[in-house]
Amino acid sequence: MTLYEILGIEQSATTIQVDAAYRAFQARLKANVAGLSNNEVETQLLAVKEAYATLSNPILRQRYDLKLAGATSAAQPTITVYEPRHAQGSSLAKIALIGTLALAAIYVYSEKAKEREKLRIEHEHQVQMKAAQIAEEKQKQSARIQDQLMERSSANSELQQHRAAVAQYERESAQRQQQELLQRRQELAQQQQEQREEANRRRQEQLAQQQRLQNEKRYLQQLERERYGKVITY
Repeated sequence: MTLYEILGIEQSATTIQVDAAYRAFQARLKANVAGLSNNEVETQLLAVKEAYATLSNPILRQRYDLKLAGATSAAQPTITVYEPRHAQGSSLAKIALIGTLALAAIYVYSEKAKEREKLRIEHEHQVQMKAAQIAEEKQKQSARIQDQLMERSSANSELQQHRAAVAQYERESAQRQQQELLQRRQELAQQQQEQREEANRRRQEQLAQQQRLQNEKRYLQQLERERYGKVITY
């Protein structure tokens, strides 16, 4: 039984005809005109949905047609529908007969549909487990990164403290050097001042001595004038 036979359409059916057949089957199954059980209705709905999913997609339909054309007669048995003479020419009877055959074919297709649904559920479960595993790995990696960042932050803090201590020591050392230099300048200035004062004192003493000598010279000259009438000492 092919997917076309499940939907009750020809292989040359257009996309509009595929949609119409799918909606018609959904309406009949939901209305449960055949008096099927809920499990049978659900199974047939699943088979019709999968048939529609393949035939409504141009790419999937083309692949299915190629597979259908290359299949052997044993793998894809051909079902020949014989209409009674009194029903020939009647479109309504033909549609009813195709629908009956399609519903019968759904039972054959349902087991494969259930198996595919089971595989799909298992695949989704595996995907979810893989996603959870990836999320857990990401959380662990994020925790490791946070730990590394904290370690780097601690190392940077210690480095900054060390640099601050070195900078403080350099500032204090520079201040001490400036104070020592200032003190040396003050001492040098004081020494220069004392030297200037000493030189000034010596000049004053020399001037005073020269003045005394001049006074003594003038006094001798005056005595010489008085005694000898002339100046002998020059």
